[in-house]
Amino acid sequence: KIIDATSATLALSAEQVSASRAVLAAYGNMSSATLPHVWEYILNQTRPPTGTLVVSLAFGPGLTLFGAVFRVT
Repeated sequence: KIIDATSATLALSAEQVSASRAVLAAYGNMSSATLPHVWEYILNQTRPPTGTLVVSLAFGPGLTLFGAVFRVT
């Protein structure tokens, strides 16, 4: 539900959230360990070009939020 809501709010395409969905489908919610797996998936499966920005958002218990923007190097 969080991916759906975030995707709708930020007007993201299905492709833009596909790495998150793929990792969650394969491994389930691994709490804080989920993000590094999503980053690895993005780098190894989608192979974005150098310079691509990757927005990373995580939601935790008590409605905590982590956000970062990475650039592929």
